[in-house]
Amino acid sequence: MIPKIMKTVYCYLFPEVWKIMKTVEDNVPLQMYRLSGREETVKPQLSRVFKKSPLNTVFRDKVTFVDLDNHQKIMRRITDKYSEIIHPLGDFEWVAPGAGSSPLIFHLLAYLKGKGHKEIHVLDGEYEGYGAYASHLGMEVHRHEHFSDFVCGGGLWFISNPSTRDGNIIHNAEIKNLCDKGAKVVLDLSYVGSTRPHVYDVEHENIIAVLLSQSKPYGVFRFRMGGFLYTREEIPSLYANKWFKDPLRMLQSLKLVEELGFHTLYRKYRPIQEEIIEVNNSAYGLHITPSDALLLGYMTPSTADETLSPIERELVEPYKRGPGWYRFCLTPYFEELVE
Repeated sequence: MIPKIMKTVYCYLFPEVWKIMKTVEDNVPLQMYRLSGREETVKPQLSRVFKKSPLNTVFRDKVTFVDLDNHQKIMRRITDKYSEIIHPLGDFEWVAPGAGSSPLIFHLLAYLKGKGHKEIHVLDGEYEGYGAYASHLGMEVHRHEHFSDFVCGGGLWFISNPSTRDGNIIHNAEIKNLCDKGAKVVLDLSYVGSTRPHVYDVEHENIIAVLLSQSKPYGVFRFRMGGFLYTREEIPSLYANKWFKDPLRMLQSLKLVEELGFHTLYRKYRPIQEEIIEVNNSAYGLHITPSDALLLGYMTPSTADETLSPIERELVEPYKRGPGWYRFCLTPYFEELVE
């Protein structure tokens, strides 16, 4: 293996993100968590962070109280922000927050199996969680090298975009073509926000669900926050998430998207990504290319076949995803160079 380059994707907690997380936490008052928490008491402290209050309230006994059992106000603002790059996200009627996207994937798979789906389709080298969860639920997992391998029919696809197998954006037309063939698609946009500007099209009715995560673009994996599931049908097992959620983390999620947006970190740190890859290419005679996703580099099968010696091929073998794709996680370098 190449020193300091990982085959598993670990997130990088950006200094800018940490600062925002701390600012929100420092300005959330204890009264917010209490049934007796009055808006007039909580709002002044939160106003140091949010110009407009993101909390739902309930009017009772002539007093306005904070209502933590209702997160619609926060979710509308989060949805509005993501709608700048995911269109038309607001058309999905149901949305549920989660502790990252992973538990939401499991809830969704369990629901889809109950609806009669007995198998899923993924690209070879995709995120392993889809197959692991589906297999444990007794569903078959079919892996394809390319979307074109899937001819037609009503198969259920799980697709990460940008793709987890190489960190690159999949063109909207490819996914639309798959939907036009009759496939039902769950679109996992967990890397969205960590790339150059791009608008993701989720308009097709056969895109039945959209998953979002803030782990990759902001580095908040260890906090188990910033996971959201948008669906066209209600997932009954997620109803209780109106209670089983972390209000502080939801406020932090909102502040991250409203203050940093989706391309600020990419523009600042893209030169470091390129520098890391250039250093390793020079040192080891490789031909790694920066991925669209900031934390990754990749190499295509043809590049490996045409440019690598047997020794170099052995060096990159641990990073192989599926039939020849190579993916390299650069996080240890970011930790070394930025902090």
